[in-house]
Amino acid sequence: MASSPRSTFLLHISLTLLLHSQTLPKTAFSQNLFFHFPPFSNKNLVLLGSSSLRDGSLCLTNGSLSSSSFGAAIFLNPVAIIPLVSFSTSFSFLVTNPNQDLTSSSRNAIAFFLLPNSSLPALFQSLDAVKNASILFLEFPVSRYLKAASVNHITARISIHYKEGGMAVRVSAGEPRITIKEESQILISKNFVEHIYAGFFSSNQNSSESRVIQSWSLSSSIFHRNNPQSTWRIKLQSTKALKYSPSNTLLILIRASTLAISAAVIIVVCFNVKEQFSPDARKRRRERQLLLKDFRKFKYSEIVTGTRNFNEIIGFGGTSKVYKMNFPLSSSTFYAVKRFNTDKKSRKSYHNELETMSRVLHENILELKGWCDMDTGENLLVFDYMPQGSLHYIFHSNQASHCTEASP
Repeated sequence: MASSPRSTFLLHISLTLLLHSQTLPKTAFSQNLFFHFPPFSNKNLVLLGSSSLRDGSLCLTNGSLSSSSFGAAIFLNPVAIIPLVSFSTSFSFLVTNPNQDLTSSSRNAIAFFLLPNSSLPALFQSLDAVKNASILFLEFPVSRYLKAASVNHITARISIHYKEGGMAVRVSAGEPRITIKEESQILISKNFVEHIYAGFFSSNQNSSESRVIQSWSLSSSIFHRNNPQSTWRIKLQSTKALKYSPSNTLLILIRASTLAISAAVIIVVCFNVKEQFSPDARKRRRERQLLLKDFRKFKYSEIVTGTRNFNEIIGFGGTSKVYKMNFPLSSSTFYAVKRFNTDKKSRKSYHNELETMSRVLHENILELKGWCDMDTGENLLVFDYMPQGSLHYIFHSNQASHCTEASP
């Protein structure tokens, strides 16, 4: 059934709460909170009773005649009250009643409410529980405004000032030609501290009115002593519940990455320390010291100087190269330095050869004179220098010369 021109009205309400705390220090800094609907989304709101979402709007009552039903909606994130410098909200709603004149209704009201966390469970129970809970309702008797203004739509502005535990509420409504002003004092309970929840409530007792919140925005300036430079902004959309500013998102990612890297480094360090001080590791170090006690531990700088920065190569293998070293420089004594590569396979070859050569003493086997290993990965063995080369070199050189002489 279509509604008459007088059965539909649009109410725009602008609500401003200025809460001035006398206990805040001058060094406090603000943190801003903001959100705006439409479109409304169940990702951002908790819907109770007969409330529902329809075409991007919030329907508190569905127009069905009932004696006890009610609808409510709560914004998911709590709003900080203490310490709070300013808090403002604005909303508009549409009331439709196809069966009676709106101006004759005595129950034409929608309430904007604030409630502490302790009173939140009451909204999930019966209507009587809501009435008995510690909830601050700002109820707007639309029918009274319509009668005074003689119009079927009206705009109202509500400002609320907080001082010494109370709020002064001022309401102005009407067309530009007709203005209605009301003022009242509301005492604030001690339960309303730190964080509260904001939302809308409407009872549908013995009425078939449909009450729809078409838009709602909220902003606040909050002071934090512990985080003087943090600012954040929440923008609500139908596709995403929350959007944080890029600066804060980047900061969160950096902190998370730093924590993950730090945890990985700590785990690796603890594992290495455990390995180094394990009984097996201590036993291997003692055996190594006994094996190498009769051999010289060369300084890396001595080897670099004696080889003239590894200038003269006299041999090479799969995992190492051999250099000629004069040590000390003022003498005519020469050594062969075997410099191993830095890969894992070469390091293993170095340790195996060091352990083997330190145990062998034979007149026909090249004698180990010393060793040098560095944390940088440099592993070197020092042997006697053979001016005439090895037996392998002499044998193959003589074989090559004989083959050359025998050739036609």
